[in-house]
Amino acid sequence: MGPYSANVIEPIMLFDELIRLGQGDVGGYTKTRADAWDWFVKYPLADNVWVGYFEDVVPSMENMNQVIPLEFARYVMLHPEKDPQWREHAKQLIEWVKTTPKWPKYIVHGATVTTEQGSGNSYCCNPANQCCDSHSSRLAAIEAIYFAKTGDEFYREAAYRTYNWVTYFQGLSPAAHAPFSTQWWFTDEYSDGPRRLMDAFWAVPEWAPPDESHLLGSSSVVTKISYGKGSVTYSTFDPQSSDVLRLDFVPDSVTANGKPLTRRKNLDQAGYVFDDTTHVLRIRHDDARDVDVQGKGGHRPPDYVTFDDPHMAAGTVLTGQYPSGVIDWGSGAWRINVPEGAFGTFNLALADPKATSAEFHFSWPRVFAGVDVYNGGTSEATLTIHAAEIRELSFNIKPGQVQRIRTGWRDAASSVVFEVKNGEHLRFDNLAYHPEPSWEFRTNFND
Repeated sequence: MGPYSANVIEPIMLFDELIRLGQGDVGGYTKTRADAWDWFVKYPLADNVWVGYFEDVVPSMENMNQVIPLEFARYVMLHPEKDPQWREHAKQLIEWVKTTPKWPKYIVHGATVTTEQGSGNSYCCNPANQCCDSHSSRLAAIEAIYFAKTGDEFYREAAYRTYNWVTYFQGLSPAAHAPFSTQWWFTDEYSDGPRRLMDAFWAVPEWAPPDESHLLGSSSVVTKISYGKGSVTYSTFDPQSSDVLRLDFVPDSVTANGKPLTRRKNLDQAGYVFDDTTHVLRIRHDDARDVDVQGKGGHRPPDYVTFDDPHMAAGTVLTGQYPSGVIDWGSGAWRINVPEGAFGTFNLALADPKATSAEFHFSWPRVFAGVDVYNGGTSEATLTIHAAEIRELSFNIKPGQVQRIRTGWRDAASSVVFEVKNGEHLRFDNLAYHPEPSWEFRTNFND
């Protein structure tokens, strides 16, 4: 513990939500929140003493960090009613993080790569050209949101370039890109970094995949969601919410609690705005939690086997059906693999790393739509996929590459064969299939 910490914005966020929901000691929370806000504005927001966030660092008034100022900027941009000077404050804090001499920055092809903390003499954790995915992702997120709120194209471009750098370094790399030799930090690689990457699609929905439907962001918590061919159905925690989606279809109707919403030019009242060119859909609903979007076109999302649900212990050699009623893996050809490389969750590997082929059988004929493949080796690998009376497909996966394979098959198959060359370090995840052969399928590849 230290004598000073500027990290009061997250407690303020908690108090704001408890007050909004009328939970607990609202009067006490209101006073404490006001005191904390006044202190924050008077001191760190005025003098840029951003000290006191990381629990594993001995407190020092010289050791600044970028988490507190950027998380404050994010909060007031998403809740401008909390701070009349949100625009000025957000820009001020972005520029402080990008220019402070407390730690080095690394500029590559317009991307600003920044680490997390430093005193001007020492910093954490690796040199900026080797670190830190999550902290650069946070900076890019704030710049993307600033563009979305102000229209300043400079920050859109800056965010885009930094996000691109981040995509090259996410994952459990053997070189770590995290401190302390070969240690990796799971929260940085698979929590902090990706959740700020997701801010990009909310802020700039045109960056989201055009051939899939996605709810990209909401001013409320999304409690459930379901995607179908030409449909998205979801619910929010709050009856009043503003939501952003990108669709692979054109909506015919948008309803909230079963009542039609009107297509509008802006969202100064309940309704929706749809861009016919980008297929970006923005919805405002004021007194309903259940939203249903229906339209024409689009693709039916596949079902997935993720190798996480139901859970099986790492190293388990698959025998018989998994999940029950979906796939029969035979006996001894496949095993459950630990999170590794670019895959942050359990995945699939060949039980015998030297094997050159392995097969699985659907419980009844299904359309095999594709799979994600990661090559953790040092040489290029080849994956060839075939099934009876369906055209053979071959893919080259470079070292360190993740490739989302889509077969484009339209016919159901009872069994699928994977043949591999240099496949010792190939890992598979998110095996995609369609239960029926009568759907239209994508034929392109998605990164």
